[in-house]
Amino acid sequence: MASDELNLDQALRSCESELLHLSGQIQPCGILLAVRDADDIVTHVSRNAAPLLDVPPESILGQPVPAALIWSPLSEIRAAAVPGGLPILFTNAATIEGKQWDLVVSRTGEGCLFEFEPSGPPPPCVTPWMHETLRLIRTPTGPGQPDTNFRRLAEIVSHLTGFGRVLLYRFDDDWSGEVVAEVLDLPLDSYLGLRFPASDIPANARALYARTRQRFISDTETAPIDVIGLDPTAPPLDQGSGMLRSVSPLHLQYLRNMKIRSSFSAPVIVKGKLWGMIACHHPAPISLPPAVRDQVVRVARDFAIGYLAFVAGEHLRFVDGIDRAIVALLGPLGPAAPGNTIERLRARTPDFLRLVAADSAAIMVGDRIELIGDSPTAADITEIDRWFLTAHPRGFVSTACLSSLFPPAAAMQARASGMIALRVPLRQGLNADLRVFWFRRELPRLVRWAGNPVKTAANDGAGPLTPRHSFDVWTETALGRSKSWSLADLLAAKTFRATVFRQKGMPWA
Repeated sequence: MASDELNLDQALRSCESELLHLSGQIQPCGILLAVRDADDIVTHVSRNAAPLLDVPPESILGQPVPAALIWSPLSEIRAAAVPGGLPILFTNAATIEGKQWDLVVSRTGEGCLFEFEPSGPPPPCVTPWMHETLRLIRTPTGPGQPDTNFRRLAEIVSHLTGFGRVLLYRFDDDWSGEVVAEVLDLPLDSYLGLRFPASDIPANARALYARTRQRFISDTETAPIDVIGLDPTAPPLDQGSGMLRSVSPLHLQYLRNMKIRSSFSAPVIVKGKLWGMIACHHPAPISLPPAVRDQVVRVARDFAIGYLAFVAGEHLRFVDGIDRAIVALLGPLGPAAPGNTIERLRARTPDFLRLVAADSAAIMVGDRIELIGDSPTAADITEIDRWFLTAHPRGFVSTACLSSLFPPAAAMQARASGMIALRVPLRQGLNADLRVFWFRRELPRLVRWAGNPVKTAANDGAGPLTPRHSFDVWTETALGRSKSWSLADLLAAKTFRATVFRQKGMPWA
């Protein structure tokens, strides 16, 4: 491996493991103080705090918070910032020499972070258009509503922030993502429909979004400010819940390669999981007051609630008919039913495969194997079954890339790149459970990536220790994967299992 390539690969691994919350620095757009709960003294302060404090920042270490910065007892301010909760915004919290400052309070392990930023104008007024759009986002209806709301969400955020480009980015199971909506108010590159590799938003960065719900980078060209502590030998201050922490140098270069000076991001969290991201970009420094950022976070929350409500409604409509469809598929139930169930399913092969939109299937009872459609061979099914029973004792697994879980499946991926497998205990005393395997063929797909997802010096014109230099569309054929199983597919499979379980006396063989 070339030296440049090695250096870049090392940098990317370092980015994945970087302790972003322990940088020991903040962005220069605000001022930070850390206050200890035990004695209400300042333990950390940013070096740019002199304009706010009117004294050298070192002089307040070990001292109470200056009275000019607080309007209530610290106990009341701390009470608003719940441990483990999101940061709390106080607008116009302090007035110093006639200038208003906003305050964001968040919890650390030992106390609170006090982060001051100059107050700005309030968020734009809620126009009739915005009011109606918010209503539609909160209460989506109709089959095409989620996709329509992707665009609506981007439009509202664009209206609130004034950024030149606003993207809605949705994560896939492997944490790569796709831009599903975009608003361009400036002549910037369009990324709509492009995919981005998981390394663009590494796991450590994704975890921090759960603690703060937003990330604002005021200017990629400004130098960070050091945070000094009462104990210079102590570890850096934990800023994981804060707004102002400095930015990874690699990420700054990444933004510069996009010709971006200012950015803002807010996660979309559905059922406690990171579903996607709102990403805002601007080619020049732009002011985005905390009150506006807080409003975007609230809009993202409303969108997530509406999206979850829509998905739940779709599932209810699906469940309403799935039980009847499965009973019709299985035919007459019970031990007195004519013929055995495997034969009936074989006679209804199209319906059996259509239940989960599979291409082929296999059914096992004891050592008996029945192949349905163009499935893997009986010998392959035996190997898959042995792995399934050992690796998934709860009796259910689904994947769009079987070889990533069971490497020997790479040899059969043309027929079985995706799989749903389930196990059902049959009647008591039978020493052989039912196992059903549904398969999907490999779906080689041309994926439009924003740049090559394999970031090495060999394909990065920017050289080592930078992210990829170009966002030119790169085409990759994704091998070894099937079309992903939808929530409806998984629900149908689990309902099938529950129906069979309720009828343990069914004649399977």
